Amino acid sequence: MKDIGIYLNTMKEDSYYYGNYIINQLYSMGVHTYTTQEINDKLKNKKAIIDEEFLFDKTQCIIVLGGDGTMLAAVRKSSHRHIPIIGINFGKIGFLTEVEEKDIDITLDRLIKKEYTIEKRMMLEVDLNNGSECCLALNDIVISRGSDSRLITMNTYINEQLVEAYRADGLIISTPTGSTAYSLAAGGPIVEPECNVMVLTPICPHSLHNNRSIILNGSKQIDVMVVGKGDEHSVATIDGQIFINLESNKRVTIRRSSSEAHLIKFNENNFFEVLRYKLSEKK
Repeated sequence: MKDIGIYLNTMKEDSYYYGNYIINQLYSMGVHTYTTQEINDKLKNKKAIIDEEFLFDKTQCIIVLGGDGTMLAAVRKSSHRHIPIIGINFGKIGFLTEVEEKDIDITLDRLIKKEYTIEKRMMLEVDLNNGSECCLALNDIVISRGSDSRLITMNTYINEQLVEAYRADGLIISTPTGSTAYSLAAGGPIVEPECNVMVLTPICPHSLHNNRSIILNGSKQIDVMVVGKGDEHSVATIDGQIFINLESNKRVTIRRSSSEAHLIKFNENNFFEVLRYKLSEKK
């Protein structure tokens, strides 16, 4: 590898030291490192090349320093080019981050030697306005009542067939990757990352019969319409980071995206072992 990107959460000061450390180490190995102007305003490293377009379009991999939120942002920015991404955990749980601080040196060595595998993760695409406004999500898309205290009614269709008129606080449409995030907290199932499925999980449904998740084949199309007289307030949230106000009685279309996340993985990190460790109260 000769071109590697560095992307970090500028709100986490611990990542500044390690960001500079990684840039310096890679420079000594003859590797060009790319980052954004905003990030290097914090790092102040003259060995880094400031080129945001190159970072997300042409680098051979991107090293992300932060938590899952930072990983999600980096994946959305680079997924159109299928650039492999590896995360170094500076967050709390870190399901998506592959590496802890103590393993940085060996990780850089293995990256240069290409001693890793690429794990492809499905992403969702949400169409908010007949194709003119689309967003990608690696974890989930949530339709919810926003700041309004009232429940909302969401007519939900799968391949044009009405499934349910959910009366709830919201509805989570999750990928397998996102099944261990908000969907899990709302009572949804854990899904292996390589499965080609989507999970629908209602949030606090006001019902005795439709309070269970539905698992769908990933080839299906989901349409959700928040029903009302026009004064209902609802919002679509993309990976917990992008918030878009929704109009009542207008369909939001969600489907599997042609873009995929490419995550760098080391063979010894088994999904179920990571799951036990990350969710264990004794860790």
